[in-house]
Amino acid sequence: MNRPSERSRREQALPALDRFFEQQSRGASLATRMRHDRVHDRLMEFLAEADMSRCLDLQENAQLAATRARGDGFFGVFGLEEVLACLGRFVDDDWLLDPVTDARAQVMLAGRLAAWLQRSGLLDQDLVGCAAHETEAAIEAARCGLGQPPQDAPAPGRPALRLIRGGRADP
Repeated sequence: MNRPSERSRREQALPALDRFFEQQSRGASLATRMRHDRVHDRLMEFLAEADMSRCLDLQENAQLAATRARGDGFFGVFGLEEVLACLGRFVDDDWLLDPVTDARAQVMLAGRLAAWLQRSGLLDQDLVGCAAHETEAAIEAARCGLGQPPQDAPAPGRPALRLIRGGRADP
């Protein structure tokens, strides 16, 4: 299996994130593009400053602290796999944007980014492990915390599927 080097993984991370946000904003209204820009800026701030102790292990946190002390950022040592692992922390209450419309956009884009990263072929799946599932659960919890229905819930006004017996739907 031909794996990218750690350096190339790190070097592809920022352009990949920029590409994702560009794709999400393409064809959107000015207000939506501005909201997406605020989420992108918040993600970069998060990666530069946030306490990652809940999403990275002790050794990785030590590496990140040393990298930040040298003036390098998150991508001085990590790649997209670690971004995926930390997206759950990015949607914690203390990192959500104000007003609530921006917070909802942040949670939505974090979910889309997680899905996009997993489909992109850019991740080393051996490094991802359970991080994808933990991130998805954190994003779903944040979505519900903002008063949005769970992603797999039926749309309002549409009945949920019901068991049909003898040609009649159960009440």
